[in-house]
Amino acid sequence: MKFEKILTRAWSMCYVASSLTLDGTVYGAFASESHDTTGAVALDARLQEMPLWDAPGGCMGIIQVPGMEEFLTIQRFYPVFQSEQAEIAWYYRKHGAWVRKVLLTVPFVHRIELLRENGAWYLLICKLCQSKAFIDDWSTAGSVLACRLLPEHRSVGPLVTVLEGLYKNHGLVRIPGDNDRALVAHSDGVHELSMDDAGRWQSRQIWDEPCSDVALTGLQSDGSYGELGVITPFHGGDFRVLRREDDRWTERCCFHDAFGHGIWGGTLAGVPCYLVGFRAGSQGIYCIEPQQGTFRITPVDTGVGNANLTVFRWDGRHYIGAANRESNTFTIYCASAE
Repeated sequence: MKFEKILTRAWSMCYVASSLTLDGTVYGAFASESHDTTGAVALDARLQEMPLWDAPGGCMGIIQVPGMEEFLTIQRFYPVFQSEQAEIAWYYRKHGAWVRKVLLTVPFVHRIELLRENGAWYLLICKLCQSKAFIDDWSTAGSVLACRLLPEHRSVGPLVTVLEGLYKNHGLVRIPGDNDRALVAHSDGVHELSMDDAGRWQSRQIWDEPCSDVALTGLQSDGSYGELGVITPFHGGDFRVLRREDDRWTERCCFHDAFGHGIWGGTLAGVPCYLVGFRAGSQGIYCIEPQQGTFRITPVDTGVGNANLTVFRWDGRHYIGAANRESNTFTIYCASAE
């Protein structure tokens, strides 16, 4: 795999990398966790910028509302863990300008995702913890909440608790399917969440070692997955690839750096791989390609201090968007198979 950096842009405390499709155009979207008015911006394939908002800051994520040119975002999750007033906001355009509607106030909401279940959309909400007395106070557990999305009203139904008792509840990834599933990463491992045909949320623990983030490169024909990529332990320095062998997870690759945080898994330029970013140590972004009996590890960049990663397509080619919290930048790279 080869990578070409096509843009570096200064963006204070840039934490979020995502993508949006608006008016048929794909945008890379980036947002700050800062207290000030750095806000968020989207860029098209010509690298032209479109402001999304100036304030509030404290952004932890941006996800598009399916079938709509609107999006949800987490805001007011300020560093370091000053997040008692964290909000989920719904953005839509009116007379060409973005309008912000506060959807929910959820203290310490750190990740959100939209899942398609039994023909309806649900908002999944992951809380990092319940409260904090000081930065390193991890005495309270996080939880996972869910509610029905009501797009016609730009609102949601009642909140229900899906899963409790998850300490350092940090990572979340959606697994698409006829009914979507989600993987949640926390200090006791990884849980898979799903909804049954009767509308009841189900959970099962699939791994039981401390981690903070999880990714997949793809699914098997029956919808199962035999491999996981995880950052261990919480904000740890190890990126590990686990494979299901003889009914248990076996480590097949381990790459070490410091303060692992950014993660993505999927097919990039036709190649199944993982991307992982580190906020300390080399402060690098790396591509890990599973190959026959081995793994190929290729640096994408170093010295950037990555917090989050996304992948999107422009003109038929794959691009990586990187939110680099430690260098106060975001970067965009073009990926190509060798």
